[in-house]
Amino acid sequence: MNTLTRPKAVQVLKALRSGSTPAAFALELAVGQTPWFQTAINLLDELSDCEHFDVRFVRARYGGGKTHFLRCLQSEAKARRWVTAYVLLKHGEVELDRFNSIVAEIAEKLELPDGSRGLPSLLKQALIGIAKRNGYDPTGTMSFKTRERAQRAVSKFVQDNGLGYQFNLALQVCMYALLEKDDMLMAQFANWLAGGGESLSVDPNELTSSPNQAKTRASRTVLKPLGLGDAEQLIRLFALLVGEAGYSGLYLAIDEIELISGQTSRRRNNSFQTLRELVDQNDENLMPPSTCIYLAATPDMFENPDLFPSYKALQDRIEELPSLSGKGAINYRAPVVNLDATELGEKELRALAENVVSVFRSANGEPSEEALGRIDTLVSAVAKGNYVIARPRLLCRCMVELLEGRLGEDLRRELAARTEEMRKEREREIKGE
Repeated sequence: MNTLTRPKAVQVLKALRSGSTPAAFALELAVGQTPWFQTAINLLDELSDCEHFDVRFVRARYGGGKTHFLRCLQSEAKARRWVTAYVLLKHGEVELDRFNSIVAEIAEKLELPDGSRGLPSLLKQALIGIAKRNGYDPTGTMSFKTRERAQRAVSKFVQDNGLGYQFNLALQVCMYALLEKDDMLMAQFANWLAGGGESLSVDPNELTSSPNQAKTRASRTVLKPLGLGDAEQLIRLFALLVGEAGYSGLYLAIDEIELISGQTSRRRNNSFQTLRELVDQNDENLMPPSTCIYLAATPDMFENPDLFPSYKALQDRIEELPSLSGKGAINYRAPVVNLDATELGEKELRALAENVVSVFRSANGEPSEEALGRIDTLVSAVAKGNYVIARPRLLCRCMVELLEGRLGEDLRRELAARTEEMRKEREREIKGE
């Protein structure tokens, strides 16, 4: 791997203590799972070329590399000019049964290939693209005719893509704000599209500056806050804006879906309703174009009859396709990326350990000879043991402690202790404690 600067290495080392990796360095630390990863990359290219929509699930035990897989794929998607958003569910902050919290998180986490972030940046770039195709020059003067064409183009864009009246009005205001260079007005309506909790009032007669354009008889309309019923249209709108901005597609990852298992029955049902609204796109003419949604969860979500199996719209997507290469062979194009089926072996774990050593060297200099001499024994113990915590996360945490001189001599006892600590930490996360 490439040598990291010391500040970045310290950042990575801090994350590795818990078995995770900063998104910017996910690819540099990746080992194994190549068939799954290459297939996922090919799928992105296919979706972009064909303007299709797809949903994929990532399944693995806690610590089995789900987040790392999603982050690596996000890096590759950005390199292919995809707009991406990685959403991590968190108790009390980002929860599936609170629809507005999910929308707000997606809108905030959007990363554009040009380095800009957030829905306002995407919205502005998309509207500029529409306006330019209708004669708009951001650096030149603008005629009333150009304004009229740009406004009509927005209305046509909404109608052609089956979006509702409220989205038409909101985007009309945003185009007006762009042409008038009213950044505050643009920000206000971008916030509404991002699930902002306030209602906004729109008077269609205020959306034109042309003295030649006839006034409409449409009355002032109040745009109420978006809700769960708007989820399907909202995801489609985000995807359409990506295309209008000139990018390849929309990659959306929602991680730690298993947190809903700790919710009450009522809240869990609401969470599943949100998921269904996001992924249950059945109308081929109205699917979000060039869009891929990844949902990551632990095995219990797939096996517990009260979780994914209880919701047909989700279970239908989870059902694996027939094997492409004979009985028992792994189908890497199946809807579920089952990382547990291709768990890292001793060779891959050794490569992972070497990556951790490289990070440690960049942060703290050369490890002690004693620590280096124990790495093979640690890797072998993790590879051969049967622990509740998956191997990658357990190894990363123990490797950092080993290199820092904090791992005791009895590896069996140390691994058991770390596993129990991490298990309890995870239980508290699930319960929201």
